[in-house]
Amino acid sequence: SIGELKSAFAPAILVGPPSSLVFTVDEGRGYCQPQPVQVTNSGVYGSLLSLTNTTSSPWLKAVPANLGHLAFNESANVEVSVDSTNLLAAKSPYAATVTVQDVNASNNPQAIPVSVVVRPKAIISTSPLALVFYATRPISGPFAPVPSQQFTLQNTGPTGSVLEYLIQKLVGLSDWLAAYTPVSGTLAASATQAITVVVQPPEGTLSGTYTETLRISGYSENAYQDVEVTLIVV
Repeated sequence: SIGELKSAFAPAILVGPPSSLVFTVDEGRGYCQPQPVQVTNSGVYGSLLSLTNTTSSPWLKAVPANLGHLAFNESANVEVSVDSTNLLAAKSPYAATVTVQDVNASNNPQAIPVSVVVRPKAIISTSPLALVFYATRPISGPFAPVPSQQFTLQNTGPTGSVLEYLIQKLVGLSDWLAAYTPVSGTLAASATQAITVVVQPPEGTLSGTYTETLRISGYSENAYQDVEVTLIVV
């Protein structure tokens, strides 16, 4: 009979690797980088596995929703991602499940447990908020080296927050602002980083006051913090 044939050639669902998933996401950030889960037809030779992938929570996404016609021993990936837009660090961790199913499979359905740790938002803080450099214009030739200065960058966000920062010139036309390092990095809660700023006026720079803004940005409660850099050439 048809039923006996289906039973004799039944597919089977093998989940993994991995067989479970753990995500670490930032509160309110949106979709994270997806993680793949391998799914294999571990049934008998001649069987075909056609999967439907569903999730137990609206913030959990599994793509593709349908995965069809996997032959015996054939594998494919299901990409799983988390949308942290409405997830709160105060309620972390979250738990959910991806269910993979084929009504014809001998071991239908199979579940992929998902655990989500939600980090609170970082806060970008800098001290001081402004740096002033002085340079004396030479009668001829290059300027003498100008001593470098530093400002301190700190993640003042709650415990568990992580700041991935990037520093850029806001105006970008300041050829006298030679360097600021490190340009990027990662700071855990309460961690600090000294940022070294180097000024070197090009030969021929006229006397006057020049300004530039260094913007420190990263996913955080305050999005960015500016440090004003001023060069006074006398």
